[in-house]
Amino acid sequence: MPSPPEARQLFGIDEGASLDAIDQAYYSKRAELQKKQKSAPTPALAAKFATVLAKLDDHYAALVQSPVMTNSTTSATSASSLSQTKLDDLPGVAPSDINRLSFAAGHVLAGRYTIAELIGQGGMGAVYRAHDKNRDEDIAIKILLPSLTNNERALTRFMDEARISSKLSHPNIVNVYDVQNDGDLYFLTMELLEGQGVNQLLETRESLQQPFSEKELLDIVGQLLPALSYAHEHTVHRDIKPENIWLTKDGHYKLMDFGIAQLQSTSRRTQTGTAMGTAYYMAPEQIKGSKHLDARADLYAVGILLYTLATGDVPAGLIKPLQKKRPDLNHGFCQAVMQCLEPQPDERPADAVQLLTALQTTAKARRGMPKQGNSKQAKSVAGLNAGPNKRVVATLVLLLFIGLGAIAGTGVWKDWIPASKAEIAREKAAVAKLQGELKVIKQRLDTARRNLDSEVRDAERNNNKGLAALNYWQRLSEAGIFNGNQIPSLEGELAVGETLLREGRYAEAQNTLSKVRDGYKTLQKEFNAAEKLFAAETSAAQAKAAWLKRKK
Repeated sequence: MPSPPEARQLFGIDEGASLDAIDQAYYSKRAELQKKQKSAPTPALAAKFATVLAKLDDHYAALVQSPVMTNSTTSATSASSLSQTKLDDLPGVAPSDINRLSFAAGHVLAGRYTIAELIGQGGMGAVYRAHDKNRDEDIAIKILLPSLTNNERALTRFMDEARISSKLSHPNIVNVYDVQNDGDLYFLTMELLEGQGVNQLLETRESLQQPFSEKELLDIVGQLLPALSYAHEHTVHRDIKPENIWLTKDGHYKLMDFGIAQLQSTSRRTQTGTAMGTAYYMAPEQIKGSKHLDARADLYAVGILLYTLATGDVPAGLIKPLQKKRPDLNHGFCQAVMQCLEPQPDERPADAVQLLTALQTTAKARRGMPKQGNSKQAKSVAGLNAGPNKRVVATLVLLLFIGLGAIAGTGVWKDWIPASKAEIAREKAAVAKLQGELKVIKQRLDTARRNLDSEVRDAERNNNKGLAALNYWQRLSEAGIFNGNQIPSLEGELAVGETLLREGRYAEAQNTLSKVRDGYKTLQKEFNAAEKLFAAETSAAQAKAAWLKRKK
């Protein structure tokens, strides 16, 4: 590593330069080099710029990690709510980040969010509980490290992913409301969750020496994989790990931090090798820096997650087969997990649905088999395998006795014949169409709500004469639609429909999802109707006043 004097000479700064001055010099030079690298006419020249960028990172690290700089920031950070002990949880954090991430209770961000308390911190920033004045509810705010968002390329990528994340609407994905900034400080606003991270749950299980059962593992992936399947239509998560999965108090698992890995991957952390704590969950192609990651990178991480939850060990190096570490687990289940860990993406499951099907199919097959040690049941099964099935024989006798025509004329015949592939395909297509319609309706309703919030803010700033009507519309829709019992009820029905879908009960799933779609359509109509109620009531009040005046 270069010496601090060499680094100061490279950045053109004096020995007593402040951390802000160092950051400014570093990011200015870095942006200039990145611009030249991007416009390099040949791959060889681009590679040379990449080498220079790496050296620039090394010089910066040597400067900010020098004893002089470390001592100069001790007193400044000691009073911070992010104490020096807690700073250990922020790998690679620039010292200039610390004070800017520290907020006392009562501090207001962006004129709207009142900080209540620090919830936690990690390698990307700090998370606070805050009160949203416009929503009149408590939310979570994730404030990103300034040393990350100062990187223009990283910030651009993150903003793109954050916008996608804010549009994701799924019961097993944490709801991101918006990405905002207060000056050059960027933060996410999201729903406030009660419960614990799966990393905490894993630590508890390890301390009690109680590994996750196959049923528990299936419950986790039964919720996460449908969420991933939905998300993969828009983006790749890139950072599936226990810390990014939340278990709510009512037993729901939720994925969070979509797009955060995009920011980290283009920051100086990865380039200086200081933030590889989640590399165990990264697919080989992701570690190599492939620009063409797809859903299979996330499935690799899911495989690592399942292996870790099942054994308590994060697999690395030459991975021992899961079946040998957990012989009590179904062989097919273990095979599906190990398939996720294949180095080549083409050898992994094609998508989240295929993986979930493989995991659940093995479980269903196991439930249909007799328990070991039950000799009578085993003999019964052996007898059925060796000879004709009694039910089949009875059916044949019945058919011969009363005739095929009589059976065909009743509803009994339909129950004996499995659904054809064409029929199943039609049912699947109908369900997929319903899911698409439902997603569009929910997104439109959410967008309409956001637009109304924005219109109210604009009207407040400009003292617009239409503010009274907008406030009335907002109060009415928040109380009657968004904070009422209808949406939770519909989301519960949606969860039932998704469960039926996972079990292959497509006709029942179609019926349930139809009800959910119609319910959200009604909410959308109610929202639109609420806009006109103020004018209608005002008009009625004016008419009444005019009538009373004439009566007198």
